[in-house]
Amino acid sequence: MVILAGYTARFDILFRRTPGMAGRIAHHIDFPDYALNALVRLSELMLARMHDRLANAAMEVLRDYIGRRMRQPRFSNA
Repeated sequence: MVILAGYTARFDILFRRTPGMAGRIAHHIDFPDYALNALVRLSELMLARMHDRLANAAMEVLRDYIGRRMRQPRFSNA
């Protein structure tokens, strides 16, 4: 089994440039991007797993940072 992960638009380019490749991959699954609140919550869960947490002010800075990064090109959303 081989799993390819990436962005739909980039795979579309790959498949257009490589005839027959899309047909060799049996399943294509698109996952929606995470919303800002989901990314912040994932951050909280990761911190909790390490028995840590951010102060409220630091969490607001993180939220702002993630929000700004989401609007930039090449944000990975993962």
